[in-house]
Amino acid sequence: MVDADKGVERFVVASRKRKCVERIAEAIKEKHLGRMDYIHWKEMHQFFILDVVPSITWKQRQALDIAIKHGYYDYPKKTDLRELAKIMKVSYATYQAHLKKAEKRLLPRLAGEAF
Repeated sequence: MVDADKGVERFVVASRKRKCVERIAEAIKEKHLGRMDYIHWKEMHQFFILDVVPSITWKQRQALDIAIKHGYYDYPKKTDLRELAKIMKVSYATYQAHLKKAEKRLLPRLAGEAF
């Protein structure tokens, strides 16, 4: 998860062995790349591997991030595409194209992994 406003990136690392997670945390600490906040055990039933998620353009990612942040995917929706286009400072058609292209690339892969 990336929080650009705070300049923070968060990663979730999963392993069946605690020692593996601890080694990753040590490597990150040694290279001064960050720190581990905590280790938490949780049984996982579904997950996806980030490497297999199709890449999307920067504009598509920006459109998706704005939609999520402003409640477009909430039920009921907290905003509409016209408002999101204004936030991104592009036309309605351009915003819609960026968002739809991102959804078209990401959703089939995620649905295939989840079901």
